[in-house]
Amino acid sequence: MKLNNVETTQNSEVMGIGCGGGIVKGIARVIENLVDLEKIKTGEIVITKHFDAGFISKFNIIAGIITETGGVLCHSAIIAREYNLPAIVSAKGILIHIKTGDIIEMNAQTGKINLLNWVN
Repeated sequence: MKLNNVETTQNSEVMGIGCGGGIVKGIARVIENLVDLEKIKTGEIVITKHFDAGFISKFNIIAGIITETGGVLCHSAIIAREYNLPAIVSAKGILIHIKTGDIIEMNAQTGKINLLNWVN
């Protein structure tokens, strides 16, 4: 099956760098700009290219955060650890594989992101 023009199969996996916080399963919310922050719903996993300080206001309702960029000492990783929020950084290509509404599982210890079910 093709997902966003990338060949994939159900239960496909993307890797990043885990920044602690455990394993979380939930609905993905892709954030492309700060205006999209208002669309975030409780329990969603935020997927974004890079971290912005504006995300902190949503840390009390989101289940986790995944960014395409960054490392273990980047701003998103440090802030997420302070809030005990599961975070994965440097997940190259995540925005190609995941879109809002997909059900994913993120392991913030190992950096594995599994696409469990996608929106057609």
